[in-house]
Amino acid sequence: MAVKVTTALTPVEWRTGRWYKREDYHRLGPANGAKLRACQALIGGMASRGLQNVVTAASVLSPQHAIVASVAASLGLRS
Repeated sequence: MAVKVTTALTPVEWRTGRWYKREDYHRLGPANGAKLRACQALIGGMASRGLQNVVTAASVLSPQHAIVASVAASLGLRS
């Protein structure tokens, strides 16, 4: 299975004399940001070794569920 994991640098933006890191530009479905990038690397690496299912647990207030579900779906995995 070919796994697409981004290795692109985080976009930055110059505004009002400062550089701003724009992780919000890195988006997959309802999920975005550095946590998404880390999850893609983790699950993508596991999928390349034969992972077929993903199980996660988090607080109902956490974005982890949306992030893991988006990454799993993008790789054709069950979550």
